[in-house]
Amino acid sequence: MQSEGFRNILVVNPYGIGDALFTTPIIRSLKENFPSSGIDVLLGSRTKEVFEYNPDVVDIIVFDKGEFDKVGFIKKMGLLSEVFRKLKNKGYDLMVDLSNAPEYGFFGKFLLRVPVRVGFDYKKRGRFLTKKVPLKGFEGKHIVEFYLDLLRKLEITVTDNNLHMYITDGQLRWAEDFLVKNNIKVSGIVVGIIPGGGESWGRDSYLKRWPAENFAKVSKLLTDKFDAKVLLFGSKDETGICKEISDFLDGRVVDTSGKLSICELAALFKKCSLIICNDGGPLHIAKSQNVNTISIFGPVDSMVYGPFPRTDRDVVLEAALNCRPCYKNFKMLDCKTKECLKSISPEMVFEEVKSLIGINGKCP
Repeated sequence: MQSEGFRNILVVNPYGIGDALFTTPIIRSLKENFPSSGIDVLLGSRTKEVFEYNPDVVDIIVFDKGEFDKVGFIKKMGLLSEVFRKLKNKGYDLMVDLSNAPEYGFFGKFLLRVPVRVGFDYKKRGRFLTKKVPLKGFEGKHIVEFYLDLLRKLEITVTDNNLHMYITDGQLRWAEDFLVKNNIKVSGIVVGIIPGGGESWGRDSYLKRWPAENFAKVSKLLTDKFDAKVLLFGSKDETGICKEISDFLDGRVVDTSGKLSICELAALFKKCSLIICNDGGPLHIAKSQNVNTISIFGPVDSMVYGPFPRTDRDVVLEAALNCRPCYKNFKMLDCKTKECLKSISPEMVFEEVKSLIGINGKCP
């Protein structure tokens, strides 16, 4: 397969920020195997920024599946026609479909006429693919490895397993100016706190959240013991959680919730000594910027959804309970207690902070 080469490639992933970042090792490996190829991505609207400055990507095509699912038949046809118009003259000879949904394979086969279409055969939804990997769910290894299995199916050499998100020098200068304006010295300890659960789970994101008061207590320990500067990060829907923490510390934090783009978030992460967060997209943005991370996992399996590739700069805290993980194969069991999250104390997190500082003498 490798000797044939691919001239134009379309990579499809309509899901959230973490999933988009998990796609980047595929794109890097494809570009290194086929340096003259043009690689486009078909994404949901929330993740466009993840690829905006990626040198391996030529075009970004946005297809908002959430909107598509809500509208009637005529509007659906209009949205499909708009996407088709952008893609029809590309002449793709490879489509990597990460959607686990049949419509993208159908689209690739009958409208775009892509000769090689590879993806997962989840619940027999891969019927329009030419190459398929059987899938019951993501379990036993990281999603990135599942994604890379699609390249292995095509006998394409995997050359990269790191997450990539590129930001500009201008965005880094903006981050430096932001810290200066808020009287934060980069030479000190700057810790990013992300108490939310990410947007992909919607109304159920609270199930992944470590209690806000625990994030507040850790923030206080950081400011009292290390004289650390704390930045709070969150989406517009998470401003209330961030305000709880800010109020607990009498405003001795900088609350950025609801104010930043994804690229601005990444630029500020790069200036942080450490990120403390729940399972979610921001964790993987931090990994893409090579920042120290402490992540707290409750119902979700960190082996599948955790920091990747995990190093000694990535600490994962999760309870050793027989009921974990209770989120498996895209389904969440009903849980009333959230014991897995409650059993992790602020003191436990703070000890890990001290341990990470000890690795490097001081957080970089």
